[in-house]
Amino acid sequence: MEQLPEDQRAWLKDAQQAVKRHGFYLRKAIDDDNMKEALRYSAALLGELRTSLLSPQKYYELYMQACDELRNLEMFFRDEASKGRSHADLYDLVQHAGNIVPRLYLLCTAGACYIRGSEAPAKLILRDVAEMCKGVQHPTRGLFLRAYLVQCMRGLLPDTGSQFESEDGGNVVDALEFLLVNFTEMNRLWVRMQHQGSARDREKRERERQQLADLVGKNLTYLSQLDGLTFQLYRDVVLPRVLEQIVGCRDDIAQQYLMQCTIMVFPDEFHLGTLQQLLGALPALQPGVRVHSVLSLLMDRLANYAASEKSVVQEMSQVDAFGQMSSVALKVVEQHPEMPAADVAAMYSALLGFSGTVYPDKLEYVDLVLQTCYNALQRRGPISEPKAERQVVALLSAPLEKYDVVTVLGLSHYPSVMELLQPRMKREMAIKIVQTLLKSGTQVSGVDKVEMLFSFVAPLVRGMEGLEDLLDEEDVAEDSGLLARLVHNLRARDGDTDAQHAMLAAAQRHFLSGGPQRMRHTLPPLAFCALETVRRVAAAEQAGAAPQVGTAQWYAFLHQTVSELAGVPAAELALPLFLLCALSASEEAALEATAYEFFEQAFVLYEEAIPDSRQEVRALHSIMGTLNRCYIFSGEERAALAHKASSYCSKLLKRTDQCSAVLAAAHLHWQPAPPAAAAEGAAAAAAEERPPARDEQGVMACLKRALKLANAAQQQLAVAAKPRPRAASRAAAGGEAGGAVAGPPMLAPSPSSLFVEILNHYLYFFDHGCTLITPAVLQSLLELVANEMSAEACKEDQPLQAFYANTLQHIRQQKAKGGEAGARYEALMQAAALVQAAQLQRGASCRRQAAVQRPAARLIAAIPAALSRPAALAPRRRCRPACAASAAPSVDVESARKLLDGAVTVIDLRPTGWYEESRISKPPRKSVNVPFAAGGDTAGFVAEVARAAPSAAARLIVMCGDGGADSAAAADALVAAGYSSVQVMEGGFAAYSAVWGPSGKRRPPAGRWVSTGKEALKSGLNVPGAAESYTEGGDLKSARWAQGFSDGEGLKL
Repeated sequence: MEQLPEDQRAWLKDAQQAVKRHGFYLRKAIDDDNMKEALRYSAALLGELRTSLLSPQKYYELYMQACDELRNLEMFFRDEASKGRSHADLYDLVQHAGNIVPRLYLLCTAGACYIRGSEAPAKLILRDVAEMCKGVQHPTRGLFLRAYLVQCMRGLLPDTGSQFESEDGGNVVDALEFLLVNFTEMNRLWVRMQHQGSARDREKRERERQQLADLVGKNLTYLSQLDGLTFQLYRDVVLPRVLEQIVGCRDDIAQQYLMQCTIMVFPDEFHLGTLQQLLGALPALQPGVRVHSVLSLLMDRLANYAASEKSVVQEMSQVDAFGQMSSVALKVVEQHPEMPAADVAAMYSALLGFSGTVYPDKLEYVDLVLQTCYNALQRRGPISEPKAERQVVALLSAPLEKYDVVTVLGLSHYPSVMELLQPRMKREMAIKIVQTLLKSGTQVSGVDKVEMLFSFVAPLVRGMEGLEDLLDEEDVAEDSGLLARLVHNLRARDGDTDAQHAMLAAAQRHFLSGGPQRMRHTLPPLAFCALETVRRVAAAEQAGAAPQVGTAQWYAFLHQTVSELAGVPAAELALPLFLLCALSASEEAALEATAYEFFEQAFVLYEEAIPDSRQEVRALHSIMGTLNRCYIFSGEERAALAHKASSYCSKLLKRTDQCSAVLAAAHLHWQPAPPAAAAEGAAAAAAEERPPARDEQGVMACLKRALKLANAAQQQLAVAAKPRPRAASRAAAGGEAGGAVAGPPMLAPSPSSLFVEILNHYLYFFDHGCTLITPAVLQSLLELVANEMSAEACKEDQPLQAFYANTLQHIRQQKAKGGEAGARYEALMQAAALVQAAQLQRGASCRRQAAVQRPAARLIAAIPAALSRPAALAPRRRCRPACAASAAPSVDVESARKLLDGAVTVIDLRPTGWYEESRISKPPRKSVNVPFAAGGDTAGFVAEVARAAPSAAARLIVMCGDGGADSAAAADALVAAGYSSVQVMEGGFAAYSAVWGPSGKRRPPAGRWVSTGKEALKSGLNVPGAAESYTEGGDLKSARWAQGFSDGEGLKL
């Protein structure tokens, strides 16, 4: 009947209360010096240990309480000798107890006092008590009784050097005999527990036996602690009897525990001297014993022993420790065919660890272990259990930590064992191999070793069948990242570049089979390693050497690698690599055609594979920056590349980005001098033949274009920020309050900061000797920037103010240098002072007008005029107001666009060059260029207009660059000449072009647009409904706003 835990607790409580009660009376009897009553109550409390109802754990609690009470009786027995009572009488007296269990506990207590009193030989008392304890054969009661016996007699044994050792009292042999007999009897009782009760309680009995194992093992512990135990006694007496008992009991639990206990408690030198006896017992153990754990424990102890004392290694070699252990492992595997694969792998893993510690220079032992392990595992079929797989991985990982990784992988049986693993664990093993190789810094030299390495890490290179479904993108990226680091460990011996090429080519072949997801991680490091090597190849060729694989072949390899990367697609990675290859071919190998080809590939990639506008900006700046560092190109090739790069500037989406790109393009026409150590050999000679490019006209064209783009961006921003009825109505419909709608923050620089940036570029080229940039040009530009910085919005921009202040500080520092540079900057300081004085004299009305439309276009117009003639003849134009009163009415750009669909003629007053560059071309033949400036030839102007519009009733719209005094003066002249329908365009062409493009379509406002077609329209502000269509770039009638419209709702033309 199964006993419930509640019953156990109740029985234990009752027994403990009885022991406590009898113990009280025992102490009372001792205080009264009443021996009879003391023995009676001690027998009564010990009688509680006769119970069979308690589990071993509960019985142990009761046993400990009873032993505590017996200590009082033991002290009482000791005091009896002083009272004249003989210990022999006590020894006989306690045997009159009624029950055997109390009687034997009292006999052990009295026997200990008997030996301590030296009234009888110790060996006789020990022998007698040990024989008497055989009377209790109940497993639990007998085990605890004998545990009490050995506890009482532990310090009274006739050990060598003990006070109880004598010719009559015995010696260490008698002490050994007592402990061995007690060990044998306790083991029998312990094993007997397994065969009591029903079969359904087997697991419960096994748990109870595990709880009592320590009682049996203490005998072996006490044996090992005897001072007189010598190696001869251990070899001839102790070990044979212990092994006989272990093997003879035929119990899995007992054999497992006692073998481990034997290995743990006795000294290492004893094990080494009796290795053959100890190993010989292992094959005789029961099939259920985990022999691998026993053998592993023994090998670990001996390996640690050899590591602590080097002299032991020679002794192990003499006894052939590895050979004996290997033979025993093989015999165990053969005798236990049902042994799990995990146990087999664990046993051989321990043998491998022993071999690596004791024989670190004998790699053949490692291969032998792998061979025998493979043979044993192969007979057990495929390894599918996770535990077995982990043990095999541990087996394969052990030699990687102790030996060179490449050498271990080259063992003949290493790949055979690895093939036993399932795909998932092969990947784990491949990761372990790569991590170990990277941690140790091992370099892989030779194509054969590269091929061998990639055969082991194939699960990381191209995956495996049944593994791809288990891996997500992060797993693949992690695996590919390890391979990317592995590339840098592929190094040929002695810097052999030809061998390096063969190794990288082999790695490339494997990486190309891995698929796009892995190639984006593995190909870039391959290209960088090739670039590092081609530098050495180029230096060798320039020194007169002739490598078998020259620079041309290396760059062909690079071209193939980066092209494959571009086809992944991974343009963001491939384009910088094309540029690095171009720079290397130019400056290190002096190969003009090769460098030109790499630039061509970069341009193709830029046109076809860069999807995002921000990426376009970064990529274009990278291309121009790299081209500016290349000095190998001749005039025509460089001009072609520079022109192509410059043409992409105008194709950028935002004008601010266009302006920044054009400023960068200006440097393509003015290369700095190459650094002194930039080139060597043929590259240095090529640099001397082709000096840095210096094209002043190209520089000025880019700077002028940048000014116009900055002004256009400013005008677009001013018009887009102006509230409009349609925008307000759409915003209200979209649930937004008011006519102004807050948009996303601009990522591009503001137009005002662009003007300061342009000024800095002018100053750079001025400092570096560009003769077309004169003080007069800089004076006009300083005036323009000063007017821009005086705006309220610019005053609140602290970073911009700091940028501008640093620019002025540079001018002051240049002046302070004195000499020619100081004289050139003197005029600029005077001009800056004049501008600041003019700003202080300005009225509030001028500032209000400048907030809507600043005279940037007027000031920009003065700069090209100064560039067209010598500085001494360049007149200084005064800044006119942004708006001037006229007798003719004005018309805004919205109304003007509608009038253009009818009978109306636009008289464009701007200079012919400006008109040819940009004008109103749609609808066609609506615009006529009649250059005119206030104070000019009025009669000639009227005559030119009369040729275009002979009728006095013709409808005319007069338009200058910014809607200033020129428009007012021209309109007044036409009215005075008799024209009855004359209007002035508000804001001039600058305002018109900010809203309407040359094609007649409305420009989009600054905002964030999306398109259902091919293009995405992007800008910085968010003004819903302020434009109806994009001006240029294909059919975008389906363009819609991401925030202003619902899904599927589009703009209508």
